[in-house]
Amino acid sequence: MLLMQHHIKPVRNFEFTDHHRYSPNDLSEIQRVSETSAIEDVITTEKDYYRDPKLISETLNPLVLATRFRITSGEEALLERLFRLFK
Repeated sequence: MLLMQHHIKPVRNFEFTDHHRYSPNDLSEIQRVSETSAIEDVITTEKDYYRDPKLISETLNPLVLATRFRITSGEEALLERLFRLFK
């Protein structure tokens, strides 16, 4: 996990299924755990944050991990296929 690689130890890790939309109950539980554990920061991924940024910001005001990808091989083949697809 990226956080542990940078010596950031989570107090609690909430895991949801892929494409999960946070419910107010989910966010309340995260908020409750952060308050009772004296957690300074809640961290979420950019992907999860943008599912409902207003609700998440109002409830948690989290730090958001941005995700980027880099093509390390096959860029030319990928671009060729994309050009064909969108031609």
